[in-house]
Amino acid sequence: MTMTKKTFENAVSAVLAGADPDQDADQVLTEAATPTEKVEATPEPKAEKKETIGSVVAELVMDVTLSYDMIVNLIHAQFDNASTSARSVASIAARLRKTGVDVPHRRKAKAAE
Repeated sequence: MTMTKKTFENAVSAVLAGADPDQDADQVLTEAATPTEKVEATPEPKAEKKETIGSVVAELVMDVTLSYDMIVNLIHAQFDNASTSARSVASIAARLRKTGVDVPHRRKAKAAE
């Protein structure tokens, strides 16, 4: 019996996969590739996203009643080691606007005279 290299590799693969060495390798590989029983996939529970300073700021800038200074105070109250400033809040708001999010603009405070 003359066996080509491809057939030999298929036979070796089939035997390594647990097939009967006397059985035709193509038949074994076809049977191994064909699912014989259906397994219902159960979705894995999604891990909750870790709340970050950036994500909290992104939520808070959507509330037009909050000034950037108020947002900074809320961030410092929620995160102990936060070094967030009004400028960083404005930067996050600007980045969100660039990506197409409709972030409301804040009115600038009048300069003290």
